[in-house]
Amino acid sequence: LRRVRRLVPVPPDLEKRYLAVYEAFKDIEDSKTGKKLFHSKHAKCAHKSFLKHIRRNCISDIPFLSYYAPIDMDKNGLTLYKCLRGTSALEGLHQKLRQLVRGFSNSPRLVQALVSDYLMRWNLNIEIKIRGLHKRYEGFYDGQMIEEDVENLAEWNIEQPRISDWISTKSFADTGESFGVIDAV
Repeated sequence: LRRVRRLVPVPPDLEKRYLAVYEAFKDIEDSKTGKKLFHSKHAKCAHKSFLKHIRRNCISDIPFLSYYAPIDMDKNGLTLYKCLRGTSALEGLHQKLRQLVRGFSNSPRLVQALVSDYLMRWNLNIEIKIRGLHKRYEGFYDGQMIEEDVENLAEWNIEQPRISDWISTKSFADTGESFGVIDAV
């Protein structure tokens, strides 16, 4: 399955397919209980909820958004993909954040500093794993030096930059907004 990219269709198509499966299986009896599969109050509630989510476009893929990143080639030259759909990557992030701020006596400023630093490191690791930043930056977390290095590399080969969609932080103006925990007045 790592060689095949899949698509969750638009709501009308998805609803049609879902209802076809539901209709095919709703009257089948459970071999252990002897009751119909979707007979219980909870099953009917789940069915209605799922239809509501389909109709609200909560499940379908967003058009023109790629949910797959190429990670390698197999021995036959076929591309292997990593699926970015779902929440499993975020679950890992959230688990690490809970471990990071587990103490009960952490000040808000300490928590903000720890989380900010950790998110910067997490994002850089994602740049390396998924978006193509060179592996030599792995474990090196000075964002300003990395940015200068990438900009210098881009100047060497203007026709085809190393990271084509790189946007320098120098391209943005300071908005004057403050970030973090502020003192109450």
